[in-house]
Amino acid sequence: MLVSTLASLCLSLAGAESLGNFADLGHGHAGLNHSVQISDVKNAGFGVQINRIFRVDNPLPLGEIELIKAKWTKSTECDDNLGWAWTFDTNGVTSAQPLKLYTNKAGSSSGIGIVIYDYMPLAQQRWTTSHPIVSPAPSNTAFHLDIAFRNGNQQCSTTSASNNVGEVLIVNPGGEGQGNSKIISITEPTEPNGDDNWQRGSCFDQMGWHYFLNTAGKTLPSGFVPGWTKGDLFPVVPMYHEGALNAIFFTNSKRQSSGKDCNKIDPRVKTCNNNWDMRDLLDYQMCGNFCGACGWTAVNEEEKGNWGTMHIFFGDDFLNIQCPASAPCVAPRNETTKRPGMGCCYDDDSRSTFAETKETIAESVPRVTSKDGLWAVVCGGLGLLVGGAVLGLVVSQRQRRASEVEVSEMSSNLPPS
Repeated sequence: MLVSTLASLCLSLAGAESLGNFADLGHGHAGLNHSVQISDVKNAGFGVQINRIFRVDNPLPLGEIELIKAKWTKSTECDDNLGWAWTFDTNGVTSAQPLKLYTNKAGSSSGIGIVIYDYMPLAQQRWTTSHPIVSPAPSNTAFHLDIAFRNGNQQCSTTSASNNVGEVLIVNPGGEGQGNSKIISITEPTEPNGDDNWQRGSCFDQMGWHYFLNTAGKTLPSGFVPGWTKGDLFPVVPMYHEGALNAIFFTNSKRQSSGKDCNKIDPRVKTCNNNWDMRDLLDYQMCGNFCGACGWTAVNEEEKGNWGTMHIFFGDDFLNIQCPASAPCVAPRNETTKRPGMGCCYDDDSRSTFAETKETIAESVPRVTSKDGLWAVVCGGLGLLVGGAVLGLVVSQRQRRASEVEVSEMSSNLPPS
């Protein structure tokens, strides 16, 4: 057994949202029970707002009018597949402000993108934009990852405005001719591990079911050793609730945050850590997003550190999102404290487990509701003092529950590796 020193579980999942009310869609044990509403989702598009969430809600400007009000800077060029790029900094994308938003001729939202700095796995570089319209220029230390929200060349020619966030998710739309573009469905795959080999991970209240793509063709569960190679994980992770796209997160096998407090630098800045998620994830914390035995293999020194993640949410009904009761959670929902269920998996998925030397930690993480109805979960209790608490939970692979799981929605005060 291991002796745990003070470990705080903090949830940086604030405000995962839905795309609307699709109450007739059931997430069945063997897949989705699709009804007519699924086709409605495809026809109507997705999203009513864009939020970047760390510990507090950070709404992003939606459309040209809101971007102007927020004093973002518009590019002078237009990308046929994405539209005009908007950056927080007047000089383009920076490491402190890595996000960019896109609008089309009508001023509607038409895409989103980030720049990953220092390192990106070679297998995932094919999905990056070769000729971005804002700085920095692509290099072996700066990688533009863009997602189109609308089809075709309408980005620079359409005259019809749209009130939704988008209609499609296309990673690197300009790479389609070279086979370097990837479509992410706005409806959940009809069978786990079915559509385009996307693998179903765990479910989180207020977020939904996570789906992952291993670009080397491997499936889940990955197993402890050697597990998945970190560089084979596709850098965009969609999340679905009741069959509809709810959120995504960008991820990279090398941390992107600096740990610096940037909250007071500019009143428009509401987040820090280079505007990636508040905490980087250790390998076993990343495993909390999966079901079953999980492990990772790093192929170089760059990948031996922590994961970086950035969550983007598209809806406004997050409080109503709950995982199915038939999917037990490693951190169960608590109706009294309003703590959401986290790391939820069906029994036949074996639930989330890590390497054999890891212990499970179960603790309540309280939810704090902000005045505008969007919430932040802050550090909750685990006061396990040095020498004072011994966790004697080293159990069988089937029984081990990864509630150490700070998954991409949770964070700890463990030092970066």
